[in-house]
This record gives sequence, structure tokens and C-alpha cells, in this order.
Amino acid sequence: MPLNLIELGPQHLPVMLDILAHTVYTNSLSADWLRYRTLEDPSCPADLSLVAQEHGQTVGVIVTRLRSNEAVVKIFAVHPEHRRQGVASALFDELESRLRARRVSKVTVGAVGPNFFVPGVDLRSTDAISFLLHRGYDTDRIARVDMAVDLARADVDTSAEESRLAEAGIAVHRAKREELPAVAEFALRHFSDGWRFEVLETARFDPPPLFVAWKGAEVLSFGAYDVTGLTRFGPTGTRPDYRRQGLGGVLLKRCLGALRERGEAVCEIGWAGPVGYYARAVNAVIHKSYWSFTKTLEI
Repeated sequence: MPLNLIELGPQHLPVMLDILAHTVYTNSLSADWLRYRTLEDPSCPADLSLVAQEHGQTVGVIVTRLRSNEAVVKIFAVHPEHRRQGVASALFDELESRLRARRVSKVTVGAVGPNFFVPGVDLRSTDAISFLLHRGYDTDRIARVDMAVDLARADVDTSAEESRLAEAGIAVHRAKREELPAVAEFALRHFSDGWRFEVLETARFDPPPLFVAWKGAEVLSFGAYDVTGLTRFGPTGTRPDYRRQGLGGVLLKRCLGALRERGEAVCEIGWAGPVGYYARAVNAVIHKSYWSFTKTLEI
């Protein structure tokens, strides 16, 4: 029986959760979080997020966003019991056909913030990497990494650092909802629109998973968690003229401490930049690596 390819709908999310649970793409997901990353993402056109069904059973999925004239495959997965049966090929054949019809020539299988799943294709996903290379997708083999922090062992005490900062007129606290616009504006001015978006996303949680360093009414630094994935740290950033004063470390530890108090055992530092810094600050270790893939379609 041929595969039936249809657009992703809310009725498919429970099965999609099960499929993702059998991959190395994600840590724990909730149905609400998955809906937000897929059906409620305005950058993901309905006709570019597809499920593959066989005998009425959903066996594969692909979710794609448009960014300018580029398509980004946010995530694709096939249930292990249905791999090597042409499911992924059918999904990509249909996706690429629809992209050509839209006159979109560049396809990336990876991540572009905000609202991504993971930073790329996990290097443990041998089948996925082999499939993409065979299909003509290229990779520069530059790895993006996630780091893991053992929350039971990490030193998250910030009392001495915060006392020192207080002497300089700097206070650190969990952001209040009414403070989010100011922090978001800071993130946009000093970093990116993606980080502005992710700061505002903390409003979806109660309390907001965001700690901020202030000097009077000025934002100096911020650190968030949960917004790029449950128990994931980031984004975080400090104003350039206040770097190397310990603000980032305090915010990191405040976020980790909040996760520990919630009962979490491990925190992921997603798409980690300064690997050495995180290793020294909280004994973080690299535990996942990702490649990004691209292909140019003939139109």
C-alpha cells in the first residue's frame, strides 16, 4: 500500500510525540510545547509540515519553516519500525516538490532561531546523516554542541558573588512580567531579534524562567531557561562594557538553581558557545553534537 502524505494536524501530535521519543533529536517534550513548535509557529506554512501514513498509521513526519527565500527543516523523523522503507524519501520528495512550486531553492536541515527544536542533525543519527548525504545534501562538518550539567553536583551558590555585585549597585532577580519588554529591548539592541523573541517567550511560563541583572533601571545581563526546550539553558547575554565581571556566571547559576529546586537532575546548555567557560563554571560536559546540511534545488 503506498504511503499517504498529508498536512500535519493537531490529531497527529500524540503519535508525533511517540515518534520523536524513539529518536535522538529531543529531550522530553509535552504536547503543548510540540504544538507551539509546529502548528502554532507562524513561520511554518501548513503545506510544508507533513506526516506520512501507512494503513492509517502515522509513521513519519517533517516540519519546515520559511525564512526569507530559504526553507529550514526544523525536524524530521521516521519511526524505527518503518525505517529503510522509503518513508523519509517520500517526505523529502514531496517537500522539495512543494518548495520548487514556491520558487524556493535553498533548503537547510538544521536550525535557525528562534523556535527551533535542536541545533541540527545529531551526530548519533547515522541513518539520518547517511540519508541526507545520499540525497545530495552537503555539510561543512562544523559541529554545534549541547552541554550537560549534573545539577546535583554543580555549585550553584551565588551569595558571595551577589554581595560583591550589590556593592557596585547591581541587583539580580527573577524577571517580573512587567519587566519583560525592557529585557527584550535589551536583547534586541545588543544581540538579535531571535533573542528578543525568546525573552518574550518566557511570558508563557509562570513564573518567567528568566533572571536579570540590573543597575538601577538599566538591564546589564540576562539568562533564560526552558524557552528553547524544557530544562535547557539559554539564551544569555551581558552588555559588552559589563562583561568579565561575573554577571553571566551568577545568572547561569541562578537558572540552574531554579531547575534543581524544581527537581530536575540535568540541565542542557543548548547550542553552547563558550565551551571552556561552561566547563569551568559548572563542570558542564559536551554530550551532543550536530551538523547542519544544505541543498540547492533546481527550479
